[in-house]
Amino acid sequence: MGCATAIRSSHDFSQYVSLNIGLTSTTEHNSAYIQTKSKLINSIKDIFYGKTNWVPISIDTLSSNKYITVNSDVSKDRDEKYITSIETVYSFLYLSDNWDGYGGVSPQAGLIESVVNFISTIKNNSKILPPKVMLSGDGEISLLWQKGDLYIEIGFDDENQYSFLVNHENITIGKDDCDFSSQKIDAELLFYLRK
Repeated sequence: MGCATAIRSSHDFSQYVSLNIGLTSTTEHNSAYIQTKSKLINSIKDIFYGKTNWVPISIDTLSSNKYITVNSDVSKDRDEKYITSIETVYSFLYLSDNWDGYGGVSPQAGLIESVVNFISTIKNNSKILPPKVMLSGDGEISLLWQKGDLYIEIGFDDENQYSFLVNHENITIGKDDCDFSSQKIDAELLFYLRK
């Protein structure tokens, strides 16, 4: 189900995040939970509030027994789609193990932070469209793009490391264990992300 909220100030933003992300957690009063939630709010504000004081936010999630994914709405503008992607990744902080009813592993906070940093890095390149986000049952977070005959999948299963697969015009390339600790993206991957 989707929800849409107009955010007109940082107070509205904080209230939106408090009401829509993680309040069902049984560890709500735990200090680590409160610090993580505060970091979430500040990280998203840092990324987006420098541009405007009004940000429309929409989250659409679908779940199945194997993964959680977010479908981008074609009518949303680029920044809104990036907000949705980042919110979705951060929402994985509040999943517990067996989140899918089939033994699904919840991703670690460091992995989530790496994925958010990756999304924030690519957001700065105007040629790169926002990704579709997917969480698999083994705790891996994937970012997906499909445009015509171009398909890109980037998988994060360890903090500051990713693997990718690109299929384009009968060409398939991929690399495992790419380092993202310096927040640099593999040149070959970047070439295809910009297409």
